[in-house]
Amino acid sequence: MITTYDLPTKYNNADLPLLFGTEPKGVGTSQVESLTSFICRLAERRSLRAGQLWFDAIKHYRKIDPSVPKKYDFTYRVNGSGIQAKVATHAFSACLTVPWARGLTMAQLEELIEPRMHGLLRTHLAYCSDCVREDSVHDETYIRLLWLLKPVHACTKHRRLLQEVCPSCNAPLPIVPWLTNPLFCMHCRQDISDLPVNPQEEPTDYQIWVAHHVGRLFELTSNGEHQLEQGCFQKALGTVVDKHFRGSNQLLGKHLGLSTNYIRMYRLGHIRPTFPKMLRILRMLNTTPEDFFLTKNGALNIDVPKKIPREPTIKRACIILTPEMKADIRNDLDKVLTDEIAISATELAARHKRSLCNIRYHFPDKYKALIERYKSQQLEKRARTREERIKRVTAVAQGLLDRGIYPSQRKLKATGKVIATDLTRKDVRRALAQIRGNYHYRQPIFTPGTKTKKQRDNRT
Repeated sequence: MITTYDLPTKYNNADLPLLFGTEPKGVGTSQVESLTSFICRLAERRSLRAGQLWFDAIKHYRKIDPSVPKKYDFTYRVNGSGIQAKVATHAFSACLTVPWARGLTMAQLEELIEPRMHGLLRTHLAYCSDCVREDSVHDETYIRLLWLLKPVHACTKHRRLLQEVCPSCNAPLPIVPWLTNPLFCMHCRQDISDLPVNPQEEPTDYQIWVAHHVGRLFELTSNGEHQLEQGCFQKALGTVVDKHFRGSNQLLGKHLGLSTNYIRMYRLGHIRPTFPKMLRILRMLNTTPEDFFLTKNGALNIDVPKKIPREPTIKRACIILTPEMKADIRNDLDKVLTDEIAISATELAARHKRSLCNIRYHFPDKYKALIERYKSQQLEKRARTREERIKRVTAVAQGLLDRGIYPSQRKLKATGKVIATDLTRKDVRRALAQIRGNYHYRQPIFTPGTKTKKQRDNRT
């Protein structure tokens, strides 16, 4: 069997399907495969776990570049644009000679992502049930990179919202599976491609617009034919300001509902808007991401300026608390502090249609007392939980000890009355140590006519 560390370093791309038996799906389309899904399918062809294939690739890449750390965990961040994604693309391009590795991650859109921004990728899997069912018919099930982005909530092909949990047990599905099939639920032990779909609402026009145009960006950049230039956002934004807003940052800021300082920082390239905010800006400018960033495709037809409709910004009226409203909130605060009403601070704010910050500003003393009361309640709740946990574990351990069985962790878990996380607590381990100290091994009673194992071995 061919392993990752004894592969040739260079060979023709035409030999890839013959050597590996698989290649990334959807390259050059909006349905491009994610890198974690490709690694899982490679591991499945070799009867390996996906994590083992990942560590073998990193191990082989360290022979080429010793500066790479020895261990990089196989997580959902492999699909992003950070250091972990860059190491992954270099490793699989070097030891597996995969020319599409960069196109399977968000590194292809690195110029559009704020470097300090976190939370662009989902930590759990989202999928289109119709796409999964169609893939399972052709035995080509894979996870799209588009499904892993938080701003994307719809499938443009079937015009339906993405599912984020298992339809059978409502458990989230990890992006990096324990085995190799990311569509297998480890909670209910079922393949989600065979399960019926729960009814959902139809996606909005904006959700369809985001999914379509982000997929269009993947279609143009995943195969390497088009690349985003460095500083493409500030260049295109400067063109919009000069051609459509008479070079005034203030006019563009009023149109978008942003401050002039933000527009100036965007144009200078000091900061970038977050990816969801950037999509909203492009939507308000009545343009598409592919036309805004890819200048090779006739982006921003400068010769004929576009007519951008200006929409008035909505200003929220400032709500002032009247004396009657303050009296009602104060009475409810007194009732909560005296336990006449059993509600939390969040529920109290929702009852009066105010925020917690508003209540804290107008009633600082009572809010402080409310928070201290909440903390004391939480401490009492934790103490009761701790006592119940110790009583439950010690009772099960004492029952095993009465039957002459040593209460090991394996025996305690086998009873089904002890949770594995209970045995990691310090107070539980301390209580079990005292019980195990009283354990004395009981020799089995020897009856006449029976022979021990040592006697039987000597006779043979």
